[in-house]
Amino acid sequence: MKRIEVVAAIIHDEGGRIFATQRGYGDMKDGWEFPGGKMEAGETPADALKREIREELETEIVVERLVTTVDYDYPAFHLTMHCFWCQVESGSLTLKEHEAARWLTMEQLDSVDWLPADLLVVEAIKNSYLNTENIARSKDGVEYHPLRPCLPENARVLFLGSFPPQRKRWCMDFYYPNFINDHWRIEGQLFFGDKNHFVDVQGKRFKLDEIVAFCQEKGLAFFDTSTAIRRLKDNASDKFLEVVEPTDIRALMAQLPHLRAIVTTGEKATETICTTLNIPEVPKVGTSVEIPKTCNADGDAVLLYRLPSSSRAYPLSFDKKAEAYGEMFSRVGLSSSRP
Repeated sequence: MKRIEVVAAIIHDEGGRIFATQRGYGDMKDGWEFPGGKMEAGETPADALKREIREELETEIVVERLVTTVDYDYPAFHLTMHCFWCQVESGSLTLKEHEAARWLTMEQLDSVDWLPADLLVVEAIKNSYLNTENIARSKDGVEYHPLRPCLPENARVLFLGSFPPQRKRWCMDFYYPNFINDHWRIEGQLFFGDKNHFVDVQGKRFKLDEIVAFCQEKGLAFFDTSTAIRRLKDNASDKFLEVVEPTDIRALMAQLPHLRAIVTTGEKATETICTTLNIPEVPKVGTSVEIPKTCNADGDAVLLYRLPSSSRAYPLSFDKKAEAYGEMFSRVGLSSSRP
């Protein structure tokens, strides 16, 4: 069977809407799709996508990060389609080849007749950890949390940061999304003996599907101590985050019956948790304290564990950081090595 490899742009606006186009030619005329096309020899996926959108829509785009790659067997060919989040940089999305287009909210994604391969992309968007409702209501300098909590029922560890970095710094739609943060390299080293186990080195991104499956299997939960914030400066530093709406940490814990430890790294997140959970002593980096009057469904005390930051700006070697994380995992009963 003939094989065709293409790239597609999932163009979104600041309100979280997604741009859909209706094909105006060929056997699949009138079907709805994400715009894009074939890669030419020597092109990177991003270069091909920028060229295709320039040709099809007279628009310049910023290619952000991979959402999914889908494979689908049409009657005459096998399609592999690499789909990327994109934003408009300049231009007005003028239709040169399509017969119609719509901006769709998440609730409207099922309102058009998608082509079969593109329907798989729609399902991937729906099943992602992006909280599009929160993204849509972020305005006037207030950002609501752009991710849904990751709370596997078997979770033994809950990682709580302060708030995600700006989406322009992400390489995936999940926690610790900045490619130069070493959180997923630490976990790859500990559980697989390979710091690049979760890293697509060539694509400069993390392997999202493998990470999510790993967290579900091992019981690793993620969220942050703030549900809404203002950024006082254009960077990811906790020092310049103003908390608008704190997270209900007890409500998160109630969904994790086997929780053994809450893990933080930064000073702001640690102090927030200590205040919220009435912990009298803020633990130093590399130490833990019991959360007062708090046990899980198995009768085990729940710990607050403070670890060194996985940010490369934190002055500690990768190996020392991995050692500290490994000690924490061992203490809560999670093996940090694969048989």
